[in-house]
Amino acid sequence: MKHDGNISSKKIAGSIIGMTIGDALGAHVEFRPRTYLVEYPVTELKGGGTWGLEEGKKIVKIYSTPLLFHPKI
Repeated sequence: MKHDGNISSKKIAGSIIGMTIGDALGAHVEFRPRTYLVEYPVTELKGGGTWGLEEGKKIVKIYSTPLLFHPKI
């Protein structure tokens, strides 16, 4: 896949950072119905949630696939 130069590295990096933050905030309500999210909105990172996370624990996911296509990020 060839990069055409129209997307800046800052935009790509910002997208990856935004995706990571969103995933961290969403881990506590992942796979829950919208009604659950409305009743129990995410206002802080705390224990419990879908995965029964202990306070201070986190789910680690790796978003390295974009780096395969854009190694100069």
